[in-house]
This record gives sequence, C-alpha cells and structure tokens, in this order.
Amino acid sequence: GSNGSGSGSQSLKRMKIEAHVRSVLIQTMALLRNMAVLSSQRDEFAASGTIRGVLEVMSLWGEQELLLNASRLLSKVSMTPSCQDEMAAIQPCVHGTLLKVLQVQQDNIPVVVRVIFVLGSLTSSEEEHRLKILEHEGSIELLLSMLVTHVDALLLVAADATATDSTEASARAKQALINHPSQDVLVKLVRLLAHMAISSDVGPEMGQSEHVGCLLRLLESVSMHLSEELMLNTVSLVTNLTYYANSTCVLWERRLELLPLLAEMLFVENQEAVLEAARALGNLSRCPQARKSMHDRRVDEAIVLLLDHSEPHVLAAAAGVVVNLAGDKLCMSAELQTDALVMLLDALARTGTAPSEVEQACTMCHAIFNLCASLEWQLDGLVASQLVQTLEEVISELTLVMNERDQQVDSALANVAQRLARAIKSRCAQAIAAAASELESLRLEEETMHLRHEISMAAEEEEEEEAHLLA
Repeated sequence: GSNGSGSGSQSLKRMKIEAHVRSVLIQTMALLRNMAVLSSQRDEFAASGTIRGVLEVMSLWGEQELLLNASRLLSKVSMTPSCQDEMAAIQPCVHGTLLKVLQVQQDNIPVVVRVIFVLGSLTSSEEEHRLKILEHEGSIELLLSMLVTHVDALLLVAADATATDSTEASARAKQALINHPSQDVLVKLVRLLAHMAISSDVGPEMGQSEHVGCLLRLLESVSMHLSEELMLNTVSLVTNLTYYANSTCVLWERRLELLPLLAEMLFVENQEAVLEAARALGNLSRCPQARKSMHDRRVDEAIVLLLDHSEPHVLAAAAGVVVNLAGDKLCMSAELQTDALVMLLDALARTGTAPSEVEQACTMCHAIFNLCASLEWQLDGLVASQLVQTLEEVISELTLVMNERDQQVDSALANVAQRLARAIKSRCAQAIAAAASELESLRLEEETMHLRHEISMAAEEEEEEEAHLLA
C-alpha cells in the first residue's frame, strides 16, 4: 500500500512540474513572439538556434496556447530570408512538424491559419521547401481535404449572402462571410497551394485530385468585392494548375466551365486579378474548344482591349493569349486582328529593352507574327512601314546592350524581331512602296509640328524674361 501512495505522490509531483514548465514555456513563447515583431531582431532568431528550439517544443507539446504563441512567432520570422534558410537546414525537417500540428489541430483555427502562413512563406520562392512538403506522405491530401472543408463552410455563408432579398439581411450576411474563420484559413491555404503548384513535381499531382474542383464553386459563389485576396489567390492557383494541360488535370478537363468565370475577372478593378485571369486564359487558349468558346463569348475582344493596358505585365499576358488566338483561323475576325496589330505596334514602340521588358517585347513580336500570318500578310502600307521601323529600332537598341546581359533572353527577342522585319519587308514590299509618299508627308508634318512647338516655347520664354525685367 505504501508503494502506491509513493508513486501517487511522484506522479502528482511530475504533474506539478509539467504544469510549471508549460506555464514558463507559454510565457517564453509570448515574449519571443513580441521580440519577433521587430524585423531588425529576426536575424538573431536564426543565429541563436531559437527557431530550432521552438520547433522542438511544438513537436513535443500539444498545449493549445503554447502552439498558438509558437506559431505566431514562426509566422513573423518566416518572412525573413535568414530565418527561412535556418528552417531549411533544420533536421528532422520543419515541414513534418508543422504538417503534424496541422493534422492534429485542424479545429484550432488560429493555429491552423498561422502554420499554413509559415508554409506559404517558405514555399513562395524555394523549390526545396515545396519538395520537402511533397515528400511527407499524405501531405497534399491533407491540404486539399482542408481546402474542401473550408470551401464548403464558406459557401454555406456565401449562399445566405446572395439568397436574402432584404438589403439589411444581405449586408449582414456579407459581413458574416467577410468575418468567417474559414475565409482567413482559405486566404492562407490557397496561397500555399498556389506556391506548391508552381513545382512541376507537385502541380500535376495536385491537379489530379477531384478536390481541386471546389475551386470552380469558389469562383462562382464568392465575388471579388467580397474577398479580394481570396479571389486573387484562387485565380493564381487556377493559373498554376491549368499550366499542366493534360487529361488527368481536373481543372483542364473542366476548362469550358472555368472559362466564363475567368473572363469575368478581366473586368474587375484589381490589376493583379486581371493579370492572373489573362494568364489563366493564356493556358486555356492552347485548346481549340476553349479558343472557340472565347470567340463565341467575345472574350477575344476583351483580350484585345487589354493590349492598350497601362500595366506592362497585363499587356504581355494579353499578347500571350493573342499568340494562340491569332494562330487559329476560327477565332478573331480580320477586323479584330487588324485592331490587335495596331495596338501591339503602339505597345512595342513604347517598350524599351530593359531586362524586365525584353520578355514582354518577345511575346508581342510572336503575337504580331501570328496576326500577320493569319491576315496573310495583307497589311496596310503605313502599318507595315511603321512595324519595320519599330522592329529595326528594337534590334539596334538590343545590339548596344546585348554584350553586357543575359544573352539567351535578348537573342530570343533579336531572332523573332529580325525574322518578323524580314518577312514584312519581303511580303509587304508593294504596300510599303505605295505608302512611301504618304509616310514622307507624315514625317514632314511631324517635323513642322515639332518646329512650331519649339518656336512657341521660345516665344513664351522671351515673354517671361521681358516680364521679369519689367518687374
């Protein structure tokens, strides 16, 4: 009997010690998390081994408050490169610990949101992190089953937001959607999945799962003004998954359902959403049925309007779609092709040869080439002349900078620009010759206007000087 009471007091003592340790750990994590708010302190977390210690605590303790403080700390430091490097170096790896926490704590939304945010930060630019998550058996299935759970939960509220007739009830339902915990989970989770899908090892596997079909329901049911960040991340994930165009990709198989949902995004105010939608349509436009559907729904006209966009990336994405549309005889009327050609000519004339612009200029040249071929090189003489002039300017600018830069990208643009200029000169020679006199008179008109402008500027300066002297 005495033995039993001894072991009883021992276990009581152990419980007291554990409670004390737990309390100290919770307070320590809270203190560290407050220190991590200062970005200037975050490099110290990597150097001191703190991150390693925090992850060990997370793997050993299931206490909710402790996990919350630890995940809050990690979500702060995971945005700092030195801390990301430290996390990549830790063995056994970070990803296993975090995925286990996710699996066990699925109902603990504050912890789930922060752990997913950490994984999203790690996978934003590093392929190594994407592959390490993939290595964990069941990781993609876990993340996608969470996606379905939270999409279902959010869409129940979204249905209320659209079903109610009274304005007041609708406003309440919309507010409930915005504040719904699943909305916060989905913003972070869809961001993580979009980062993961960039990997050619992860994307095709993820795309095969029936679970990703819920993204269509999300796009149908939640509008941009209700949740801008969620919709943006969703379109980004759709873009990355439809890049893998094959019959095992669920979204690719459902591309004709997807197309009108993406087309609506071309008209929203958020430029990033327009860009992602145009990129996704670029992927879909590789398919003949999708191109026909784009033509039937007049999406091709919307894409051509984007060729006048002030944001270069949006313009380049639209030009990418035109590359595919112009190569298909059943899409785009001759009139629309001519409009696209003139807009691309203007855009190309505005584009420089800075490294960030070269790839965009290359896409524009490919689009122009396909448009010219589709129009059977029956170009207006003035347009043909201006195209040749613009292309020759691009080539001469490139020649000046090519030796100091990435030869591959520059030479791709130089090659397509030279081929295009040669083709226009030989196939449109008559039209160019016929327009020569008109071009000359346009040039003289421009010079006259320039001269008049200089004379009026000089006169204004003279008047100002006289006024100054009189004063």
